Formats: sequence, C-alpha cells, structure tokens
Amino acid sequence: MEPLQLVTRIGAGIYRRRKLMAVLVFSLCFVVVGTIGYFGYRKPPRYRAAATIVLKGSADSIPLFEEWAPKRPIYIQMAILQSRSLAESVLTSLPKAAIDELIQNRYYRDYQLDLTNHYRKLIGQEPIVYSPQRIALDELQFARIGFRSTRDGLVTINAEASDSRVAVDLVNTYIEVLLARTRSFNIEDAKTAREYLENQLADVKRNLKGSEESLASFTKSRGGVRVPDQSQATLVRLSTLEGQLAEVQAEKKMAHTRLAALKQKLESQKPAPAGEPAAARPAGPQPNVLRMQGTLAQLESQLLELNTKYTDEHPRVLLVKDRINELQRQIAATIKEITPVTPAPGVVASSDRVSFANSVLALEASLVTLGAQEEALSNQAAILKKNLSGLSGDEHEYSRLGRDLDSNQRLYSLISEKLSGARIREQGEMQQVKVIDPPTFPTPVPSSNTLALFGITLMVSLAVGLGIPALVEYAAMPADQEDDILKATNLPVLGAIPAVRKNGQASTVPGVVPLLWSRRAALPERTNGSARGQQDDLSFFIEAFRRTRSSIQLATMDRQVKSLLVLSPFDQEGKSTVLFNLGMSFWEIGKRVILADADFYRPTLHKSLKVSAHAGFVDFMKGQASLQHAMVPVAEGLWVSTRGSALPAQGRGMLTSARVREVVDEMSREADMVFIDSSPLLIVPDNLFLAASVDAVILVAKAGETRLKDLSKCKELLDKVGANVLGVVLNEVPLAQLKQYYKRYYRSYLKKEEAK
Repeated sequence: MEPLQLVTRIGAGIYRRRKLMAVLVFSLCFVVVGTIGYFGYRKPPRYRAAATIVLKGSADSIPLFEEWAPKRPIYIQMAILQSRSLAESVLTSLPKAAIDELIQNRYYRDYQLDLTNHYRKLIGQEPIVYSPQRIALDELQFARIGFRSTRDGLVTINAEASDSRVAVDLVNTYIEVLLARTRSFNIEDAKTAREYLENQLADVKRNLKGSEESLASFTKSRGGVRVPDQSQATLVRLSTLEGQLAEVQAEKKMAHTRLAALKQKLESQKPAPAGEPAAARPAGPQPNVLRMQGTLAQLESQLLELNTKYTDEHPRVLLVKDRINELQRQIAATIKEITPVTPAPGVVASSDRVSFANSVLALEASLVTLGAQEEALSNQAAILKKNLSGLSGDEHEYSRLGRDLDSNQRLYSLISEKLSGARIREQGEMQQVKVIDPPTFPTPVPSSNTLALFGITLMVSLAVGLGIPALVEYAAMPADQEDDILKATNLPVLGAIPAVRKNGQASTVPGVVPLLWSRRAALPERTNGSARGQQDDLSFFIEAFRRTRSSIQLATMDRQVKSLLVLSPFDQEGKSTVLFNLGMSFWEIGKRVILADADFYRPTLHKSLKVSAHAGFVDFMKGQASLQHAMVPVAEGLWVSTRGSALPAQGRGMLTSARVREVVDEMSREADMVFIDSSPLLIVPDNLFLAASVDAVILVAKAGETRLKDLSKCKELLDKVGANVLGVVLNEVPLAQLKQYYKRYYRSYLKKEEAK
C-alpha cells in the first residue's frame, strides 16, 4: 500500500471507529502533561512597567554642523539604547534588590551555552559558568528590557520583572542613564564648541573693526568714490559670493578644528589592550572621493549660475539641488566604507564609541561637501573679478574694502548665533531626549513560559491522541474496502452488506420479515416519514443480498455448486445472518433451499427461526434420524436443519470420516442449494473437514472489525484442505458508505417505477 493511501486509510479508520479513543487519549494526555508541566516548570508571576520618551534627531543625511554639535539620527539613538555599554551603565546604577532579582529569577536562557556545556560534560571537561555580573547583564539586555519605536521618534521602554518595584526601577534607571549620558556628551561637546567660537568671534570682531576703520580712512583721505553704474550689479553679486565664501570657509575651519580635536583625543588615550584591534585613524582623501568632490563643485557652480536667472522653485534649480543631495549621500556612504573609525575599547570609553564614530564620519563627509562649495564660490568670484578689470585703482580699492566689511559682518552674525546655541547646550538643556510618560503602574503579564508550556502540551496531546489510535488502527488493519481484501487474500468480494437498523435495533436474522423475500413482493411497499426511511434501508439491505446472489451465480457458471459452507474467522461477525439471507435470496428465485446449522458449540438458527431444537444435523450425521426427520419445513421449498443433539468429544472423529460427505450429498439431492452454518474457523478448526466436503466456501468479514491478517490466515487453512473458496462477503458496511455508490441509482429507478 502506498504511503499516502496508508495514511488516508488510517485517518478514515480513526474517524469511523476510534473517534472516542482519540478524544479520551487526547484529554487524558492534556491533563497529565499539563499538570506535570505546570507544577514542574511553574515560574514566578511577571509584572511589566512602561514609559514613553521621544528621541529627536536630524534627518538621515550629511550634517553640516549648523549648530556645531552633531545631532544623532534616530537609528543611531536606538542603537545606543540597545547597546551593551548602556546596559552595563544601567547595571552599575541599579539597586542591589533589582540586581539580585535579575540573577535569581532568570528569564533568559542561553541555549548555545547549554549545548556547549553538555558537550564539555561528555568529553570530561568542566562546564562554563558565567559570573553573576554576566548573568545580570544578559538578563537585562536580552530578556527584561524591550524597545518599540516609531518613525517620529517616540520610543516605548518596557521592563519585566518578578517584582513590580524592580520593573519600575529598571525603566527609571534606563531613562536616567540615557539622559545623563546624552547630557554629559552634549555638555562636553558644547563646552569645546563655546571656547572655540569665543576665540573665533574675537578674531572676527577685530577684523570687523579693522575693516570699518580702513573704509572710513579711505573715504576720509580720498573722498567719496562712485563706481560706474554698469559695474554696480557685478559688485553686488561679487559681494554676496565673497560673503558666502567667508561663511563656507568658517564652517570648514570649524570642521577641521573639530576633527583635529577628535584626533587629539585619540592621541591622549591609552593604547588598546593586547589582543584587541588598535584604533583606526580616519583615512586620507581617496581618489573616488576626490572625483565626487570635483563633480559636486561643478554642480555647485551650476546652482550659483541658475540662482542668478531663476527662482528657487524653478524645475532646473530643483533638479540640480536633487543631484547635489544625492551626490552628498554617495560621498557619505563612500567615506563610511573606506574610513575605519570604530575605536578600540581601550582608546575611547565604551559609552562614547557610537557617538565618536558618528562624529568622525559626519565631519569627514562635511569637509568634502564644504570643499566643493568653497571651490565653486572661488571660481565664480574669480570670474566676476575679471569682469571688473575696467575700474580704476581707487574704485577697486573702495569696492574691496566694502566687500571685506560685508563679509566680516556676516561672519560675526553667523558665529554669534552659533555661540548662543553652544552656551545654551552647555547649561544642560536637553533637545534630543525628553520623557513623555513616566513609568506606569506595573501590570501582571502572562509568562511566556506558560504560553510555551500550553503550546507544547497541546502539540504533545495531539500527537499522542492521534498516534495511539493510529497505531491501534495500523495493528488491527480491519477489512474496510474491497481492494484491501483482494490484496490480502487474493479473493474477490462477492457482496457488501449494509448495517441497517429496524425499530431502533440492529438488524439480525429474525429482524428480516420473511414476507419481504416473498416471490409476490419483489419490492416492499413504500410509506411516508420514518417508516418510509426504515423500509428504504431494509430494501437496500435486501438488494445487497440479491447482488451477492448474482455474484455467486456468476462465479459458479462453469461448475455446479449446490452446497455452500459459510465461515468467519471469529464469532459475532454475522455469518449466520449472511447464511439466512443468502438462502432467502436463492429461495425467492424458485430454488429449493436447505439451511443447515453445523455450529456444534453455539447453534443459533433454531432460535432465530423459533424452531424447536429436536433432531437435526448431528442426529442425521450420527444415523439416529433420517433426513426428513432432521429438517423442519419453514415455507414451500424452504427447510431448516437445526443442530439437533450435541456432538460429544468422542463424536468429533466422525468429521474426518466419509460420513460428512455423504450427509452433504444427500442434502444436495433433496434441494437445489444447501447453506451450512459453522463455528468460527480460527476458534474451532474442526469444520475444516466439513469445508473439504462441500462444493464451495464463503468467508464472512465484518467491516471495520475483522482483521485482514485473520482473513488471510483463514484462506491459508482452507487452501491446505483443498476447499473451494468462492470469495468474501463484507458484512455490516456503514450504510452511508454504500448509499453513495448505489442508492442514487436505486431511488432513480423507484421514481421511474412510481411514475409508471
């Protein structure tokens, strides 16, 4: 049998016969496994506390350090939140009760460590045991704290613990450490920026004062100088470009100073410990970066020219701006790939590694962008200066002094604005992290261990609840289908008899009304309601025996068969019912029929037909009664020969004599068909000698109960004595199973008859 067919067969068998077993086994297993798991793996209750914060960061693009201190993008701030360094800082700030709870009530399980320790035990090595500090850190990072973020920067921090107070402490400590770290970084950075900007502002202030004095002195000594009208527009444009160039140069100088400070920080830190990678220094300009910087300078020049002709919303201006932004992103990505900036643990504090790396990369990208802008502005300014070659010396000097004054004024305003921002940040004002909702009151949460236990219990119960009935079904492998019987015994199925009920009881031999088999009643009268349904089922029952009779007639066309022995492997399989109804089916077509009871231990025919148990088959076989006295007439052409007196143990030897054949032959001469009932073959094998004396043998199997291997064993025993086995009658087949094959045609036929 193919695997798919076998699985389908077993599944159908469970559905038909073993549903109750499956439900009982599943229920019992669920209760037992669930109880053991609950009490064996019960964990303390869990409580969850939550808080909401907002993280403000710049867009994911190249920062130009407009306020000197770099802003961290949201994804970088989330990485800091989930980093091990932050968890280490939180662990050092937690109260002792919280740390003890992390160590004693462990939620996180390192399965890789478990497998490693199992292997080390097998090879005789000591298992790896983590320190309490490591256990608490793993609990904090992998099991107790969770972060859920949104695109607008809102972050929910969830903490779970077996103690409600510990859950609140975990959330509060995470927020406090994050605020302190961000504030410390900003204050340190803002202090450096403020000191540098104060020096720059003092220099610019001196330059501005010098420019004002130079312009005043020139005007006083030379008088008012009037620049020709045709050069006024060029001078205004040149003044704007030089002002922009001064701002870009100032920004570039700031970026260089900041990068130099980071390098100095690298030099001042102690070297990396042995065995750890040394700190990588920012790499110098690479050819591909220089090439992109030249392209960016050309685009900046195009943008400057377009700004003199079109507004900022013009499509050509917008197109060039988009190309500039895309090229800036490419530059940043390239610098990130070619510039190793992650410092070793011994060089930069673990709490500042992410911020340090982000700052270095941003500075490198910003320097490339500012260099391109400086180059574009310088080229444009040089072109405009050539256009002013027609001016006199005084006019050139006057215009230069005016442009210097404008540039210094713009620089003074720019640096003053940045200095104000640096002073505000140095005071500790937080702009990147703000608490929206403090930790909520802890709420109980279902343990993941409980949910996992329920799932495991359910799966185990399903496997056992289906596996045991499947094994029972496979071991039994009852006769259900004609193909199974044919493969197991190499015998055809002569007929399939449905299991019908009459008046709420299972149909047996006396349950079939003899009038239904009358020659004058080929089909029963049909009524309405439930009675009509019962009549339909009985009619279907009778038609099944008529089909079986036809199969027997077709199987015996080439030889004369008058005596048939009906056998079954065990009792309660319906062989007496089959014998009686087969006899009635032959009787209704005009055959003279004798029904003989050769079940020497448990005779049933006399009870079924309510015939007195006087002289019968045994008496006739022993010669104590004639055939006429051993038979009781039931109807015209129908006789029943009961067992009669009991067969003693000494009389069993008679079964091996020629007398058995003589008895069968004499009955065959008296009637057209002789049907002989017998004992179950696998329980009482004495009737094997009777099987060798009759013309043919019919095996009866009960659908869903008789095992295929029992049928096969019966066939082997009958073959050894030379019995002629016609086939198998499959008894008590579920009515619905047969109706789907036959009843629709049967009803269609009845409707046509009624219409006539």
